[in-house]
Amino acid sequence: NAVDTAAVHLIEDWINSLDAGVSAPDPDLADTTPPVAALSAPAVTIGEFVVSVSFPETVFGLSADDFMVTNGSPGALSGSRTPFELTVNPDAVGEVTVTLISDRVIDPGENANPPSGVISITNDAPPVVSIAAASADESADGIVFNVSLSAASAFDVRVDFATSSDGSARVPEDFTHSEGTLILPVGTTTASVFVPLIEDAIDELTETFTVELTHGFPRGEGFSFADLLAEKG
Repeated sequence: NAVDTAAVHLIEDWINSLDAGVSAPDPDLADTTPPVAALSAPAVTIGEFVVSVSFPETVFGLSADDFMVTNGSPGALSGSRTPFELTVNPDAVGEVTVTLISDRVIDPGENANPPSGVISITNDAPPVVSIAAASADESADGIVFNVSLSAASAFDVRVDFATSSDGSARVPEDFTHSEGTLILPVGTTTASVFVPLIEDAIDELTETFTVELTHGFPRGEGFSFADLLAEKG
């Protein structure tokens, strides 16, 4: 069979034109920049807090164990590729530091991360919440109880309160059951609870009831509560 040499040359020229358009990767254009992590967190906290972790590009392989934490331990890590959020659980009151260890993640160019900068967070002591005893004659409209913090907090403090008929005074004969939530804004240390009294025509001895404080925020389990004995004469 005869070979059409012209057709063969035409095909060869076409193939060569394709090869000419394909060049080897330029090593100068390869990604050699390591992914640098940026960490941020609140300056002051009470208990558990979250560290935001971001990279300038997608990264792979990050885990909670890749972080070094002093005076605390890393908890759950959420996120994928970037950004991420790391939960940190402090061990004690005082300074907590967090940093990302080097060579723990890689970017699409297979560059490993350098160590991140160290961030410092102050784990503050939760304030002690107390309420002072109070008394009033039953002819008064009510009793005002003063609530106080042992120190100003860097957070708004919320405390639930409720009266209890565990003394000799009774609801609704002697006082009105009261409950609610006190809010002490940042920097304040005092608040008050008002409990209405009921006057009757019976000549009675001094009667008592209690006001209980519960469910402090933030981290209510860290608060100390002092219940009070109220006197109604």
